[in-house]
Amino acid sequence: MLIIALFAFHLRFVDSSINGMETSLFMLGTIGAVLLLRERRFAWLSVLLGTLVLVRPEGILVIAAVLAVVVALRHRLRIADLLPGAAIVLIWTVCSWLYYGSPIPQSVLSKCGWLVPHSGQNAWARIATLFSALSLLEAPKRLACSHCLEAIIPIVAGASIGLFLIGVRDLWRRRSILCVFPALFVAYLGFYLAAKGRVDFSWYGVPSGLAYLVTCVIGFTWLLRRCTKAEARRRCFAVTLPAVVVALCVGGCTIWTGARLPYCRMMRTSYESAGEYVRLNSAPDARVLVDELGMIGWRADRFTQDLAGIVSPEILSYYRSRDWQVPLWDILREFSPDVVVFCSGRSSLLLSDTGAKWVTDNYKVTAEFPRHVVLEKLEQP
Repeated sequence: MLIIALFAFHLRFVDSSINGMETSLFMLGTIGAVLLLRERRFAWLSVLLGTLVLVRPEGILVIAAVLAVVVALRHRLRIADLLPGAAIVLIWTVCSWLYYGSPIPQSVLSKCGWLVPHSGQNAWARIATLFSALSLLEAPKRLACSHCLEAIIPIVAGASIGLFLIGVRDLWRRRSILCVFPALFVAYLGFYLAAKGRVDFSWYGVPSGLAYLVTCVIGFTWLLRRCTKAEARRRCFAVTLPAVVVALCVGGCTIWTGARLPYCRMMRTSYESAGEYVRLNSAPDARVLVDELGMIGWRADRFTQDLAGIVSPEILSYYRSRDWQVPLWDILREFSPDVVVFCSGRSSLLLSDTGAKWVTDNYKVTAEFPRHVVLEKLEQP
């Protein structure tokens, strides 16, 4: 029940369920894999795991976690059981390589580039940051007592590490198939360390948060069983569950009204408005360059390139050819877009760096929105 309460009321889980992303589908597949493993339906498990790779590339991490548990628990697994999933992954790899030139789409690689390391933190602060991100423990900074909450977060993170370790020990001693969850968390941790050289997850770490919280709850229940009698456990649970629900609801509502709701409104007043402006004030064959694609590109309804390279592998290739040291004005000069839509801060940087004169000679500001600035190419620069 506690796990269900966390999943139903935690803002990150709720937010990821309503924002149109694939996160909830991926977590559903992960839980389904655990259920199929419990029933030892390995052929269907193989199909589901292969499909998860198509939902999110880190489905490979789920496969690694499940196989590790299968081997550790000495389940008998036939090679034939692995063939359906292997066929799905192989077909995707071939198709993706032909289309993207890589088994990993450039959109995934681009989003990985958004993870910025937290510099200047001591070791404990880094650990707190890691487990706050992985277990989705956030300090609601909009609260009046935000400084107190920020001070508590490292303590909560430390306690959660202890509960996590207790949960791992309990699951291993019982040889439970739920060992998949801590194994998945460790797989995420190892992946980020190996691929990025750091452990500061972004909000894309929602599946790892599920794995971490499930293990922590199991550790918490084991601790209750060992330290209290049955009647005391029932009373503790009767108090803990409502308290957790209330805390998650209050914290979620506070963060939503203080941070997420203004952001959603900004999507309408700035992102959507900027895209609409481009659609109404540019030629149908105009080429548009944006820094954040999403709503702007959809509303603009024009050929659009983005700085992150999510839909523009040619921009990523240009970054690589210049060792990733590319000023903004050089991107404009290289790709010569007819319309540029940048956030206000990036536009200020564009008009103040070494290429500012070239930019002002070739582009002019035609519209400003709460967060974005639109520049159009001059007909005769």
